[in-house]
Amino acid sequence: MSFFNAPISNQVPSGVTSVKQLHTYITSNEWLKERTLSVQDALSDEKRFRKLKQNLLPYVTPAGVFSYRYRPSPLAGGNPPLARHLVRR
Repeated sequence: MSFFNAPISNQVPSGVTSVKQLHTYITSNEWLKERTLSVQDALSDEKRFRKLKQNLLPYVTPAGVFSYRYRPSPLAGGNPPLARHLVRR
């Protein structure tokens, strides 16, 4: 899976990771723990929570490895399926 650094607007992955590597990163990285706690502190305020989550936390594409993530203009009635936002390597 591709690993992307925050913020969510980042469209170029910083690398490729496995489930095992991701688990190690999530459970042992103090920097990530601090950011996660900051996001969790905002759980009572949905807008703030969402903004912090999008701006502070890295993310992955569990559907595969991609060289670029893009988001075309929104379609009528909502966003297209996730797979349309991703370009495989």
